[in-house]
Parts: sequence; C-alpha cells; structure tokens
Amino acid sequence: MIGINEDSIKHLWYFEDASVGLGWNWEMWWTYDGISGPEFWGVINPAWAMCSEGRRQSPINLDPRTLLHDPNLTPITLDKTEVKGQLVNTGHSLEWRVLTSSALPLNLSGGPLSYTYSISHLRMHFGERDLQGSEHTIANYAFPAELQIYGYNAQLYRNFSQAASQVYGVVAIAVLVQLGDRTTPALAKMLEALPSVKFGGSSSAAYDLIISELLPSTEHYLTYDGSLTVPGCYETVTWILPNKPLYIAFSQMRNLRRLKQGSSDFRRNAPVANNFRPLQSAHHRTIRTNIDFGYSQVGVLSGNEFDRWMFESNDVINPLDWPILNLTEKTYRFYQNKLRFLWHSLPLLASKSNAFWLLLRTTLSCSSCHHSPTFKPQDSGLTEYSSGQ
Repeated sequence: MIGINEDSIKHLWYFEDASVGLGWNWEMWWTYDGISGPEFWGVINPAWAMCSEGRRQSPINLDPRTLLHDPNLTPITLDKTEVKGQLVNTGHSLEWRVLTSSALPLNLSGGPLSYTYSISHLRMHFGERDLQGSEHTIANYAFPAELQIYGYNAQLYRNFSQAASQVYGVVAIAVLVQLGDRTTPALAKMLEALPSVKFGGSSSAAYDLIISELLPSTEHYLTYDGSLTVPGCYETVTWILPNKPLYIAFSQMRNLRRLKQGSSDFRRNAPVANNFRPLQSAHHRTIRTNIDFGYSQVGVLSGNEFDRWMFESNDVINPLDWPILNLTEKTYRFYQNKLRFLWHSLPLLASKSNAFWLLLRTTLSCSSCHHSPTFKPQDSGLTEYSSGQ
C-alpha cells in the first residue's frame, strides 16, 4: 500500500466519493499490485465497477495489421502557449499539473475530436526494467515509458473531475517513450524538478512549460475510443497515439526509477515504477489512422503493404524501428561499447572460455544485428536507420 500523508491527500483530487463521508478519498485504496491491484479495482469501490465490467477499456495492444485508414482524420492542433504548472509525485505516478491560475486555457482540437479540450495534466508511466513501462503496446511490444497528456471537454464541462465520467469528456494523447543517448528537450524541461519529488505526496515549485513541444514532429497518429487507465476506468476517453516516440536518456530513466510511493526514505518504501495497467481486451474495436498506406477499398493492410510499412518508414510506429526486445540502434551501441570494454579488460577470462570468446567475437563483428538474435535485418531488407532525434 502506498504511503499517504496530508500533502498527498491534498493532491489526490480526481475521484472522490462524497457518500462515504467528508475527507474520505478512494485514491489511497488502490495500487498496481496485490489485493488492491488492477484485478480488484472493480470490487474495491462500487463506483469503479467499469474496471471489471467495461467493454471499451484501456490500455490495449495496437496491432498494425488491423489499422483502418480514415481520410477524414485531420491533424490535431494544440496551443503553443507556455503554461505554469507543478511536478507532483502522487504515489501512483509522476504528474505535471497545469495550475488553474494559468492566464489562458491550453486548447486541443482537430483530429478525431468534435469539441475543444483543455489540457489539465500530464502523467508518466514507466517500468523498473527496459522491456516494460508503457501502458499501450505496439504489436505486443512494450516501451520503457509512456507520457500521457490529458484534457477535458471545455465546451461541455467545468473541469477534469466533472468530465472524467461523462460522454465525450476526456482526450488523452499517449506518446511512447524510447531510450536514447539524450532526453528530448521538452521532456527534459518537464522533468527538471524531478529531484524535488522523490517521495509520494511531494510537489515542486511552479515553473513554465510549453506542452505542445512534447508532441513528436509528425501529423500522423492512431486513435481509438477507450477508458481511463486508473480507477474508475470510465469509458469516456478518445485516445490519440502520435506516430513517433519521445526519447529519454538512460540516466534520466534511472532517476525516474528512484521515485518512491511513500513519504519517507523508509527501507520498505516501494518504487513508483511499474505503474502501468495490464492490457485490456480490444473487443473488436476499430483503431483508425490518418496514415495512408495505399489501402484497398476495405481499408485494412494487405500482407505486402504491412511489410512495406514495417521496413521502410522511420516515422511509423513499429517494433522494428523502435525495437524488438528494446535493442534500438542506440541501445545496441551502448551494450556493444560495454562488450568492447569487457574485451580489453578481461583477456584472461576470454582466453579461458571458448564459448565466451565466440560470444564476444560474434557480437562485436555483427554491426547490423540491432534487434533480437532471431531477427535478421538482411532477410527483410532493413538497413541502417537514424534514431529519429
């Protein structure tokens, strides 16, 4: 169970149930594991029944072979205004919250949206290991982290709390985050106050951020109708996934993984990491995209078109460009350099083990084998590609 103090209760403001008494907050009764984990969210609080009974739940796996091209999907538009906000460790996740005192609302419109939405907060999901962390997956491959940008329908509702359970209430932009040599500048700006929010319930001083700079430089995206990924799992969310990742440096990822759920440095204080909900069934939902692959009239990728999408475009979300088993170009170079150091540092060990010698020799000579040992770039026609930064 997460540690809760007066400050953390003050910050947990999304889903309160007034019927159980003044000051009660259900936020303190759910976690990401154990008997208060995702499998039990729907029974902890009757108001969260949708978590176990819903048919349009999130997150889901996005299968590239089932994408439906929708020519009516226009680019999304997000105001480039600088807003003031705070970085907050809620004990469940890391959030950046737009202060209500900001002069102007930050508006999001276009794309699959029929209304104008106002950005309220950003949330980071991340794992303790590189092979997990994102809530959404692409072709069953997870990423180390996922940044979610939330907005509420400002034309119909007063705030996020009211909109969360209402029809057309919420939009969420889910940007997948990949490991790289350096952190994307806008993401680095968002995380600059990270040292001040190590413990649950802590928040940073207010500072400015241009949230639009957190959107990758592409007009292409995937979209589907789903739910919040935290209790009460209301099925009121239009999800948008840009077709490029953000990047986070290894050192910054380590800093994220040092965040704690509780309010002190107690020995058993659990980490915030692994704060992702398990995948939910898509239940045959349609996943639309504005990426035109030269579809047939039916609108679903044929085998040849799928192969071309997987291997030709650096801009398209696919687990080969952003890589199988998390071994990107950059990640591969990182581990290759480690092995080179081992090669020079441990000659005696290498000389005494034929198997070890063969492993090093194979790894250091295979400069094109970026992905898993079972993936052969030469078989697919995939060549060296840029990192996208």
